[in-house]
Amino acid sequence: MSAPPCWRSPVTLNKMSTAVTYALEGRAVTSDEFFDVIAGGGRQLAIQQMTAKIEGVICTQHGEGAVVTEVDQSPEGLGFTISGCCDELIDRAHSAAAYPVDT
Repeated sequence: MSAPPCWRSPVTLNKMSTAVTYALEGRAVTSDEFFDVIAGGGRQLAIQQMTAKIEGVICTQHGEGAVVTEVDQSPEGLGFTISGCCDELIDRAHSAAAYPVDT
């Protein structure tokens, strides 16, 4: 069986290495420290975006917005405690939180 004309055979690179120095704010750091900060920054951005999405939900009956009162961060994910003027608003805010943030 021959490969399609646009298919390219795999290439294996042997004995190739490059020294990498990780730095944060002009200070050399370990790769673990570097990636911990990068991952943490991504998590904070996600929290900010999700909070804005939740707090952007407005009650159609009372005109008030939902409020994120607590953010629970765990290795499994994020959880938000939401308060508002009525159960309908809180339900709508929870639904907004269940969908991915638009990018």
